[in-house]
Amino acid sequence: MLDHDGTLIFETGAIMLYLTELFPGPLAPQPGDANRGAFLTWMYWYGSVMEPVIVLNAIGIDHPALHATFRDHDAVVARLCAALQQGPWLLGDTYSAADLLVHSPYAWFPDMMPDDPLIVDWAARCAARAAYVQTQAQEAG
Repeated sequence: MLDHDGTLIFETGAIMLYLTELFPGPLAPQPGDANRGAFLTWMYWYGSVMEPVIVLNAIGIDHPALHATFRDHDAVVARLCAALQQGPWLLGDTYSAADLLVHSPYAWFPDMMPDDPLIVDWAARCAARAAYVQTQAQEAG
């Protein structure tokens, strides 16, 4: 949860979108930018598809209705790989908050990372970013 001057924002994707609009910069294409639609799609896809699929896969729940609604883990991996074949980041040549959000399960739970070199390399690039390294050092104390 984020409390910004009494405005409460819940959900990681919503918080990240709120902050990238409050503080415009290189982490998010702004309205009118050609990459804005792709950025928003990745931000919403994470919470609406990727996260449920990863959680359901991790706890071993499988049902045809879930595949019809969310797809399956193989479809998640295929979507990530298709994007990463186009460039080093989800938006091609530009790192964004979408990369930060979508790579997060693999940062927190590396054992869940698919054994695909495109995804492994992308997650490593995300983790090698200066801001990420600095944050990890601060949290380590």
